[in-house]
Order: sequence, then structure tokens, then C-alpha cells
Amino acid sequence: MAVWVDGGQWNYGVGWSGNFGYSDYLHSTRSHTATVKDGNKFSKDRAEAEAWARASIFKFPPTGMEYFYGF
Repeated sequence: MAVWVDGGQWNYGVGWSGNFGYSDYLHSTRSHTATVKDGNKFSKDRAEAEAWARASIFKFPPTGMEYFYGF
């Protein structure tokens, strides 16, 4: 799913192959983060302005995950 939030583009959900969940966030003027959480396990990435923050967790099936972006 792709949405525009807080001045940036956020893509998140189940990956095309169906075996991972992902959160990707891009903002043009601020550093930012993308996070995927599955229970106690999480993946988090931070990026500077104009670069993608990309996080993913491989799991089959990729159910019960939570997706976030932040600053």
C-alpha cells in the first residue's frame, strides 16, 4: 500500500513474493525512519532527507505485523 503522510511517501504491507512484511518511507526535507514489528522482533531503518528508509521482516506467512514511519 502506498500513501502520502506527513509530507512523505510511505509504502508498507506484504511484499510481492508473499514472504515478508515491509515499511519504506521517503521524505524530501527531514531525516526519518521506517519500522516493521512482529511481536518482540523488529526491523528499523533511518535515512536522511531524500533517501528511502527501508525495513523488512521475512516471515511466512507474513501475518500479524505492525508497520510504522517516524522522524
